[in-house]
Amino acid sequence: MAIFLSCPSPNPERAGTRVFRARRLWELNVCGAAVAGIAGAAFFLVVAGIAIWVSRSLGWFPLCIILNVAVALLVIFPGNYLATYPYAVEVEEGKGLWVYAPFTKMYLPLADIKEARWSYSRTGWVVKLKKRRRLLSRVVIHLGWGPQGRDAARAIEGELAPRGQGPN
Repeated sequence: MAIFLSCPSPNPERAGTRVFRARRLWELNVCGAAVAGIAGAAFFLVVAGIAIWVSRSLGWFPLCIILNVAVALLVIFPGNYLATYPYAVEVEEGKGLWVYAPFTKMYLPLADIKEARWSYSRTGWVVKLKKRRRLLSRVVIHLGWGPQGRDAARAIEGELAPRGQGPN
């Protein structure tokens, strides 16, 4: 599908890595939402353009729409906010994580990860970062991942635990 051309995919054959993928439905949800957000931004820009054309001036209404779209796109793309809900995680033993989200493949060294724990409020497992990466402060492995989500969270916990102790 055309949606998945810009959604990077992990390589399960790399030595020393474990790959965890969400269910196909969750991957479709996450990638589809990103594409729908871009389409929605384009739609609102067209509405602003029509409002400017009809009124023959740049009024407060189209200006607010344009500013809203600009801020939303800056938050989502350069702000790394798309990586909050990934569809795949690749755990490199003793090194870090590769997080796969729409249009984004991000590396998180183990030294930058504070903890991985269950969160009822986020409905899944939350991997908190020690410091922000632009707007990204945590990665959520949602319940939509199914059993792979639990396995991914345990693998991350195992990497964060002191050697010899294993996950909780």
